[in-house]
Amino acid sequence: MERLQPKAAVLVFSLLWLLLPVCGDGPLRVGPLGDLPGNWAWIHSYGGIAGQDIYADSVDYTKTVNIGINSNYTEFVDDSVYCHQSFQLIEKVVWDRTALVMIIENYPFELVIERVDRDTLVLNQYCEDCFRHTYIRLHPI
Repeated sequence: MERLQPKAAVLVFSLLWLLLPVCGDGPLRVGPLGDLPGNWAWIHSYGGIAGQDIYADSVDYTKTVNIGINSNYTEFVDDSVYCHQSFQLIEKVVWDRTALVMIIENYPFELVIERVDRDTLVLNQYCEDCFRHTYIRLHPI
């Protein structure tokens, strides 16, 4: 099976991911985390074996992620906490290049940070046939 190549554009979720038990006011510059800390709303996911496109406005739930300056990752489905864990960031060779990777405690996938800036966060699950998730910033923490 051919490996999916990452695309620099669009974290959040997939139907497969939901089945697994897992637990803008300008750029933020907080130590090595850069623009990453904040509250992020999921808008799009792409990937999986069938190459699915899932848009937030086409489903009956919302997903948000809070990434704290204290290295805590909290994920919400609707208004309920879906996962609350600590994370670390490492540089790692993925898909033949060096990338910044988020490793969340007790989480099934490492998340490759494809893009993070003032308004947009793009995370790729680091695995075969996984998903790329796109978020927009809700507001700084």
